[in-house]
Amino acid sequence: MSNFDFDDDSGESAAFLVKGTDLLVNYGWYIVGLGIFYLVFRDKINALLDSWYTKRAEREYAAKYHKNPDLGRARLEAMEAARQRMQEELNRKAAEAEIRKKELEEKKRLEKLQRLSGDTGGNRLGGAASSKYNPLMNDSGGRYKPPKRSCCKKGGGCG
Repeated sequence: MSNFDFDDDSGESAAFLVKGTDLLVNYGWYIVGLGIFYLVFRDKINALLDSWYTKRAEREYAAKYHKNPDLGRARLEAMEAARQRMQEELNRKAAEAEIRKKELEEKKRLEKLQRLSGDTGGNRLGGAASSKYNPLMNDSGGRYKPPKRSCCKKGGGCG
């Protein structure tokens, strides 16, 4: 079977090496073919394995609860109780949020009422940031004004 002949005293590691090389020599192309096959059909193989695992788990689950229906009923009751607790917590948080929203709206309404009823002397455009600014006084006010044009060209005189 092998081209290599080792004596028994040369050790087990050499025999293992010979067996490994014999395996590769005899079945190497089959191993390469299987590797390529797996790489090409990896997604389909994984999908089939996943579906097989889930079906197996479902069968085990059904068998477990078919033998003991009280266990299944207890599990369903526990799930329903957990759902009920989560729903109650959600309802409580929603009520708290509604109360906070109403308080905030009431606070805003009172502030607006206080602003409107207070003696502020009227509203002014631009706020009280610069009391010197008056748009009717033709103050430059930091705006860009292009230079005036004249009929005379630069460098040349008129007349």
